[in-house]
Amino acid sequence: MATLSTEKSQAIINKVVADPLRKLAQNACTRSDLKSVMVNRERSTQYNHNYSVKVDPQLKVTNQKASGRCWMFAALNVARAPLIKKYKLEEDFEFSQSYTFFWDKAERANYFLETMIELADEPLEGRMIQHLLSDPLCDGGQWDMFVNVVNKYGLVPKSAYPEAFSSSNSRSMNWLLTHKLRGWAAEVRDSKTLEERRTLKDKYLEEFIGVLCVSLGTPPTTFDWSFMNKDKKHTIVKGLTPLSFVKDYVQDAGFDFNAYVSLINDPRNAYSKTYTVNKLGNVLDAPEVRYINVEIDVIRKHSMRQLDNNEPVWFGCDVGKHFQRDMGVMDTELFDYNLVFGTKPTMDKKTRLLYNDSLMTHAMVFTGYDKGADGPTKWLVENSWGEPKPNGVGSGDPYSLGSGKGYLMMTDEWFDQYMYQIIVKKTDLESELLTLLDETPDRLPAWDPMGALASVH
Repeated sequence: MATLSTEKSQAIINKVVADPLRKLAQNACTRSDLKSVMVNRERSTQYNHNYSVKVDPQLKVTNQKASGRCWMFAALNVARAPLIKKYKLEEDFEFSQSYTFFWDKAERANYFLETMIELADEPLEGRMIQHLLSDPLCDGGQWDMFVNVVNKYGLVPKSAYPEAFSSSNSRSMNWLLTHKLRGWAAEVRDSKTLEERRTLKDKYLEEFIGVLCVSLGTPPTTFDWSFMNKDKKHTIVKGLTPLSFVKDYVQDAGFDFNAYVSLINDPRNAYSKTYTVNKLGNVLDAPEVRYINVEIDVIRKHSMRQLDNNEPVWFGCDVGKHFQRDMGVMDTELFDYNLVFGTKPTMDKKTRLLYNDSLMTHAMVFTGYDKGADGPTKWLVENSWGEPKPNGVGSGDPYSLGSGKGYLMMTDEWFDQYMYQIIVKKTDLESELLTLLDETPDRLPAWDPMGALASVH
């Protein structure tokens, strides 16, 4: 075993400080944010929000605040566009994200407890149980999980179930409910019979949903929808249910959550095959999460095609990599690591997945792209972090794209490296991909990175 000697480490330090460029970098980095120091000035001056293809209308960005509901916000942002167009609603119309949040939490608790009953005899120290206990109630999720909630509970406008403090700031509520779930898991595993375990589960769910009601408010079973359209015409629709709202208004406007399938780009596994992830879900007995694995060029082609048809695109990516939040830019060439540190990131996409260096962390929406001679050069991204505040994120940096009003810019190089998932209409799939939906999917382990739940805020 070769130890790091003090002589060797001191020799390395001496070599670094003897280099004037490293000394200058040290002076800058010890007094400033590393990302700010590394920004490539020449590269940053090329950024703009000019796109040759943009969906119409471009909507006012939403704000998930201090919660991990990006996947819900992105899904609802895609679904609201047809409704806004058909009924001439203002661009700031929103569905209630708090409503779907409530029911996802309730279903997630039932799914977790049922899984603990099913695996009660599995060793506590085993990888499966430890994985399930690690974060049983995070705010994140997947497209198929959102569809499960909508199919069972419907949707409501934000006016019918507005934000609560704990939907916008979920940490305290999540801590209590996660604590309770882990304690209940212990009691379930200590019980001797299936009958005892199911009796306990019914008791636990009553407590759990009670906490949700107190924290988020009571979700509506019926509501009236009142709105003023752009022609200044006032409309009120009485006696709607969340499910009838989806059927009579959302689907009638042309959006059907069940019409879509997820395409992923996972270079570790075979392309043109379907995959699912073990123990990934929220609503019991609902269809399991399913992906079709394709090459990144197929993801790109379908994203462009959907935008060309004036339809926004829900997608999942690893947002934290090569991303300057103040500037609103995702670009693999933005930061000059080598100039500042004498080294740079080198792993390819497959290696990053294999060695736990990357996974899907955030869901957003494509609303445009810019055509170049050889394909897209950049992508317009509708995020859910709200508009930049004066003298705040996205406004104080001289190279900022804060004028994008909460929209981000993604270069096509970044798209290749950190894009993982989009949703596509089944009717838009090539026949060879569509037939894959009839196949039994390969099952990835519960801890696989393709089972990551988008939750960054």
